[in-house]
Amino acid sequence: MEKRNIYLDKLPLAEAKDIILTNLTANYTEVTERVEVEETLGRITARAIYAKNSSPHYYAAAMDGIAVDVADTFGAGKRSPKKLIIGEDAFFVDTGDAISKDCNGVIMIEDINQLDENIVEITTSAAPGQHIRSIGEDILASQLLVPANTKLDSVDIGGLLAGGITEIEVKKEPEVAILPTGTELVEPGNSLKPGEIVEYNSRVISSQIKQWGAIPVKADKVKDDYDLIKEQVNQLSQQYDLVLIIAGSSAGAEDYTSQVIKDLGELLFHGVAIKPGKPLMAGIVNEKLVIGVPGYPVSAYLDNRLFVKPVIERLLGSTCSQPDIVKAELTYDLVSKLGEEEFVRVNIVRIEGKLKAIPLQRGAGVINSVMESDGFVRISNLSQGINRGEQVEVELRKNIDYNRNLLIVGEKDLVYEILSNQLKLSRVNLNLKFKNFDSNTALETLEQRIANLALIRTVGTPQQIDRSWLQERLDQQVVVVKLAVSDIGLVIQSNSSLAINGIRDLNQEGISFVNLQQGTASRCLLDNKLKTAGIDSKEVVGYNQEESTARSAANLVKEGIVDVGLASREVAELFDLDFISLGKVTSSLIIPESQWEDEKIKNLLGVINSSKFKSELRKIAGYNIEECEEIIEKKVGAD
Repeated sequence: MEKRNIYLDKLPLAEAKDIILTNLTANYTEVTERVEVEETLGRITARAIYAKNSSPHYYAAAMDGIAVDVADTFGAGKRSPKKLIIGEDAFFVDTGDAISKDCNGVIMIEDINQLDENIVEITTSAAPGQHIRSIGEDILASQLLVPANTKLDSVDIGGLLAGGITEIEVKKEPEVAILPTGTELVEPGNSLKPGEIVEYNSRVISSQIKQWGAIPVKADKVKDDYDLIKEQVNQLSQQYDLVLIIAGSSAGAEDYTSQVIKDLGELLFHGVAIKPGKPLMAGIVNEKLVIGVPGYPVSAYLDNRLFVKPVIERLLGSTCSQPDIVKAELTYDLVSKLGEEEFVRVNIVRIEGKLKAIPLQRGAGVINSVMESDGFVRISNLSQGINRGEQVEVELRKNIDYNRNLLIVGEKDLVYEILSNQLKLSRVNLNLKFKNFDSNTALETLEQRIANLALIRTVGTPQQIDRSWLQERLDQQVVVVKLAVSDIGLVIQSNSSLAINGIRDLNQEGISFVNLQQGTASRCLLDNKLKTAGIDSKEVVGYNQEESTARSAANLVKEGIVDVGLASREVAELFDLDFISLGKVTSSLIIPESQWEDEKIKNLLGVINSSKFKSELRKIAGYNIEECEEIIEKKVGAD
């Protein structure tokens, strides 16, 4: 047994998929089962299904009224009404009632005048077959109801039952075994030690498999031990239709998956020329397909979408589905490696009438970027990237109404999170998307028309905001909506033995510090305080160590990795840290005046002005909204 893997192949995506499906067909025998029709929602038919009965199976009244022999009605008119005797010339019927063989038409109840309990009067004649459903009008006995390999929906179930079918033969749902591997894995809900990772990949994959119509069977996780993994794979491949091994597919010393497959059966390939998801492998063990899925969550998610979904669809006999695609203009350059087909997560927004594709984080371990994405842009393996402004095809991740998306750029804080949550609670049909930038970059992005709104943070209270600072950065006129004032300062561990009382203590020997990104309002506030105190930033150990969010900085302090961090009072409270105030920062929403009358913006402002949103903001420590009440500045920027 070799201890270290190497990538045997880097096959093109299409070739790898073809190898998997070809070997699946060669090693899989179709299994069917009989199921009551009422239990077949989402199941795939194994055979063509033909109606046993006609529907309706008798001549039926299509309206409430009277059944008649139409010959008895000829000549009736408003000036020459005809009288019919109930029980002789006319018979009362309700919708769905059987029609006597002596009658061949129905007159609606609203078109008759009942003179007494035995006589009705009509003022118009009836036509043969009028308001009568013929035998087999809906379904005719022996007709094809549903072809083979059809996924049944609720209407299909109704049609089958109407045709006299109560039980049918369907494809047996494939059972897919999922084996998580890794010594570092910990079950959700347990406390984590350094080096431990929550095992959630199997849950994500199980949900995908269930969504695609198969039955996931999650095996107990196995530590990085060759013999244990081999034993499990051998057993699972004998029991289930498909085996997925999570992790152990890369080139590390404890990545055993490829060797296990080779020793138990045949390794078909190891490595696909895609990004993320390159370490994928496939093989045959005990005449069953075994797929090694990478441990990085985005790679696992994407590889399952690209390779496992077609396998399940083939097992079920359904055609391989294709994602919905929409074209949009790319907003940033995407550089890619030649020879690898890359899948880049994006959001889609409409800005001034044009659809834009906004790239998100590209790391294979950033599952949150998949959660926030609308879809993927493929970069061909023959290309080194795509230039900004080019039209790209976006493969939608799910059914979305991207016309309800609004992209906000800027410095994310709790104001945004509360606003996003309140939108959902208020059932406002809006989807907020966010891209994190410092305020200067956010305004530049707004100017370039590649964002709908900007969330900026400026040093000081609303009354202290420098209007000229905005005017210098904006060529378009905008509306400034002041949202909240927050308290920014230093955070340290509670009951810390360190003598940290303010800004002048940051350059003490032995004190480590973590900063926020340059250009953010909090960083500007810190720099102003250091300058006022006469402290050179070079004297602060860790001044150049930057985190993208206050939460990240506070977490490093909480874990004891650094002594002092820069964060807001509300974040300090979230992490149970002591807080030393440095000053105030105001969060404001910048709305281009050209979008002020947009329905989506009006809906957003409706939530911002709601008492519920303001009530939630008041609950946050260090937040002040009273200074922002009704403060809206219009037409800031160049004329």
